[in-house]
Amino acid sequence: MTNKYFEDLSIGEIYKSGTKKLSLEEIITFAKEFDPQPMHTDASAAKEGFFGELIGSGWQSLATTIRLLVDSKPFGDVPLVGMHVDEVRFMAPLLPDSTLQAFMEIVELEKSSKAGRGYVHVKVTTKANGKDILSQKWKMLIPTKP
Repeated sequence: MTNKYFEDLSIGEIYKSGTKKLSLEEIITFAKEFDPQPMHTDASAAKEGFFGELIGSGWQSLATTIRLLVDSKPFGDVPLVGMHVDEVRFMAPLLPDSTLQAFMEIVELEKSSKAGRGYVHVKVTTKANGKDILSQKWKMLIPTKP
């Protein structure tokens, strides 16, 4: 895999991750540790909630998104170094047995005043079974060519 640096990137490029299916068991296990609310951990209680069924935590959607993108190595061995995340939007619930996939589109390239680096602004969209469930904007630090 070829490494990509600031100079190699173009606005409009889209990177697609692999996929990850999240089972009911994985959703409950994650929620019990990180977001222990009944809508994520108890199917009976979830039936009485806003969604009428057990749903995965939005935090699990976010965590799975970064895992998918890191594993896909969009810039080769150049790491994804986050500077900040903005405009996180949960558009639909994460349902058990959904298959997630992340898409990252370059929307802006910003030169840094410091030598050896630049910033890449991306819009990240996560889909579950082909339907948008999550979007966010990231600003990442990326090195220039050595």
